[in-house]
Amino acid sequence: MQPARGRGASEIEAAVGEQMKRLLDGDVTADEVERVQNRMLAGAIYSQDSLASGPRLCGTMLCTGGTIDEIDNWPQAIAAVRPDDVVAAARHVWRDDRSVTSLLTAAEGWR
Repeated sequence: MQPARGRGASEIEAAVGEQMKRLLDGDVTADEVERVQNRMLAGAIYSQDSLASGPRLCGTMLCTGGTIDEIDNWPQAIAAVRPDDVVAAARHVWRDDRSVTSLLTAAEGWR
C-alpha cells in the first residue's frame, strides 16, 4: 500500500492500528461478517470457473496438510462464522508485542 500524495506511512499505520483496536475490542457487527462471507463465498465459486484454479487449490491444500473434503466444506465453514469467532481469532493472532511495521523504499538511483 502506498500513501496518497501528502500523506505519510505513519498515518496508514495509525489508521490500521485503530481498526485493529476496534476489532480486538469486539466491535464487529453481523453485517460486516456477512459482507465478508458473501465475498469469500463468491470467490470460492468463481475460482471453480478457471481450469488452473482447481488443481492449484487442491495441490496447495494437500501440500499443507489439508484435505479435499475441507475444500468441499468451505461454503458451510464460511457461513458458520460469527462475529465472536472473528474477534477470538483476531485476539489469538494480533498482539501489540508482536506487531511490526515495515517500509519498502526504492534504492538510491533505482528507477
